[in-house]
Amino acid sequence: MTAPATAPTTTMTLRRIIAMGSEGTPWAFVPIARQALGQAGFDPELWFLLAANLADLGLGTLASEELGALCDRRPSVGQMPAARDLRAKIESMPHDRIEPGELVANAERAVDALKVRGIDLTDEFSAWKAGLGKFSWFRSSDGNIVRKSGDELSHLYDHLGEAKQLGETHIAQASSSDAPLTIEGIDPPWMLIEVCEKTPHLATGYQPGIRLIQTDVSEFLDGCALADISALLLDERVDLFLGEESALKLKETLARDAGTPIAGPYMPLRTLRKPMTPSAADVFRAALTEQDHEHQRLLKSNHLRDTARDEGWWRSRISDAIEGKADPLRVLIPVSRFTTVLGSMCQDLAESLRAKGCEVCVLTEPGPNRKLSVLAYSRAIDGFDPDIILAPNHTRRDLERVITGHGAPLPEQRVLPAGVPFVVWIQDAMPHLLTFEAGASIAPLDVVIGHVSSEMINDLGYPKEALESVQLVASERRFSIKNVDQNERDKLACDAAMMTHHSETPEAMRDRLLSEIGSSPAARRAVEAMLPEIEEIVAKVDEPPGTYFRARTLLDQHQAFDISTKELLLQNFVLRIVDQSLRHQAAMWAGEICEARGWSFRIFGKGWEDHPTLSRFAGGDLPHDSSLAAAYAGAGVTMHVSEFNAIHQRIFECALSGGCPIIRCTLNTLKQARLPLMMRILRELEPDDTFRINERRVYMLYEPGKSPETAEYTRLHLQTGGQLINGMLALREILPYSELTTQPESNTYSVLNDLSDMFFDSKHSLETTIEEIKGNPDRRARANEKVTRITRAQFTHDALAERLLMKIYKRVSPTAV
Repeated sequence: MTAPATAPTTTMTLRRIIAMGSEGTPWAFVPIARQALGQAGFDPELWFLLAANLADLGLGTLASEELGALCDRRPSVGQMPAARDLRAKIESMPHDRIEPGELVANAERAVDALKVRGIDLTDEFSAWKAGLGKFSWFRSSDGNIVRKSGDELSHLYDHLGEAKQLGETHIAQASSSDAPLTIEGIDPPWMLIEVCEKTPHLATGYQPGIRLIQTDVSEFLDGCALADISALLLDERVDLFLGEESALKLKETLARDAGTPIAGPYMPLRTLRKPMTPSAADVFRAALTEQDHEHQRLLKSNHLRDTARDEGWWRSRISDAIEGKADPLRVLIPVSRFTTVLGSMCQDLAESLRAKGCEVCVLTEPGPNRKLSVLAYSRAIDGFDPDIILAPNHTRRDLERVITGHGAPLPEQRVLPAGVPFVVWIQDAMPHLLTFEAGASIAPLDVVIGHVSSEMINDLGYPKEALESVQLVASERRFSIKNVDQNERDKLACDAAMMTHHSETPEAMRDRLLSEIGSSPAARRAVEAMLPEIEEIVAKVDEPPGTYFRARTLLDQHQAFDISTKELLLQNFVLRIVDQSLRHQAAMWAGEICEARGWSFRIFGKGWEDHPTLSRFAGGDLPHDSSLAAAYAGAGVTMHVSEFNAIHQRIFECALSGGCPIIRCTLNTLKQARLPLMMRILRELEPDDTFRINERRVYMLYEPGKSPETAEYTRLHLQTGGQLINGMLALREILPYSELTTQPESNTYSVLNDLSDMFFDSKHSLETTIEEIKGNPDRRARANEKVTRITRAQFTHDALAERLLMKIYKRVSPTAV
């Protein structure tokens, strides 16, 4: 049924072959010995070694046949002690013959699995089953299966070992392949099994697809008979190409999937009897050529259209669309589904924008086993013709790099239209956003919304007029007490909960971030030297002058770091370690409190089941939908802990779901709470003087008693460790305060004043808060009602969509009211 493994191409002497028989490499020796016996004639020593090596492989039946044939040819061999010992060894070995019933059962399970996928091999299976009597099968001690027909042996090779070796090296390395892995041949099925095992879901949720090609259905059933692979054949990520039309089916599939990478690693089995015609390589080559041709054609068309539209055209088009004087605004949102919550948040924002009359296209991967090719983007831009491109955590240059692999491709290869206004939705302090390059990439019509900071303006060159500071928001469609299943709520209920994927210990995070710093030994040594001081920052988050001041002072001591590097280390090393440490500290507080009081505590999120000290509280990873809402609703209190994002979507999701959020309060939280007052002063009062540190750092100086606002702010400022400059209150010019309303309730951080009764700042106050909420359902209900009211007014995707459209309108139409 299958040709023997390819004969060795090197020439070996008989003596070398005989020596090889004693080297403990039976899979290498046996095929060579069988071939040599056919060429060298009768050689008792070589024949005996063949039998002995077959026995070493656990193939007792075949070893016995060879030893018996040798003794029949030369009876004296049977009287030799070595022969008697070998015979005894063979007789004590476990049964190696595979009964036909096992083979039929495995193949039948595969056939039944294929029926579920709409592939009927009933007739082929019947014909295959009728021919089984011509063959015998034997299982070696290491799991390989050898097939015999007459005097011919096939599969006489360590295919299983080879597959495992490839699995440990090449296959494991290909687990993140952007394109599916292709296997041609399934007889034996070890390579398919190994590929499936060595390509699990990555932490992002991505898992590469698998294509299985087998032109000869009988050969396919031969492979299915050797192991139960029915579950693999049912796996949705496995695409099957069976039968004589496999080449045509592959061609059609590659054309259908051209919006994704189509050519990944290709692994044909060495035992393949009937390759696909035309070859798989030829089919892939033709598909890649067609994919590139279409992309180049669309690029040319997109570039011509972009060139015809100048800035004035875009200003008119977008302002008219928002005012309802033209076709609806078309918003393209490219976002990967392989993120924690970005994908769902972009879908929610898209729904809110549609509700406001926009047309929205969310460009994302078509499934968990596919990524997007460059053609997917050129198709979307050609067909959808966007007025706005909105990308979470990417500037135009960053997104171009994601699409093409080049941050600055040749002009003719640029995928994103240069003229289309671009919205950067910053949800995390990503390293690539904290650079001068990122600030300089913001074009005159572009907008930056989300987690923006004054440092981005003052230090990194982001244009102030482009920025709009907004918090992450919650979806009323996804999180609503009306959608909570009461049975699921009861199942997930606890007295205190945390919802976070940040399960990595602070120590593990520290070591990982150190390894990611880069190749500069000096930079790493400098950062390592800071670690004791970073630990001190964590210990003193509740003491003046506060975390930011201490962290910036620490970094300013290192003159070797430029501004961009300091900002990157601040946001992506120092502050992340501080945040992670506080988060885990609060989790330990809650665990200790609840165990001592007989209460229940659960942490919902990825990875907590593997935490070295908190695994007993792991509640599992919940999808970002009604299940998470049920957990919010079922918890007495839900703790939110972040030194730098005291206002977070988790708080709003919790409230909308019927939960009760409580917030870890630090000195920085109190400083954030007074921001609205500072903004009012900066907007409404003329300063008495100014103090300029450099061209980007300017402080406005006010007499403390200038107004009730300055007096109150001075009191709070001194209370939290602040100082006066020559007796004057110094306020630094920050984000475009000129665009912020004077109404405190409309500012994000004003919410902190409203939520101050939901703060905890120590283990003791956390215990007190849990106890008060647990014993007073009315207080929990009042707290939920208050946060829900605030959330619906300011922190939903509908509110975000309104602010985004207004910001875009103001950006393209400066005269708009």
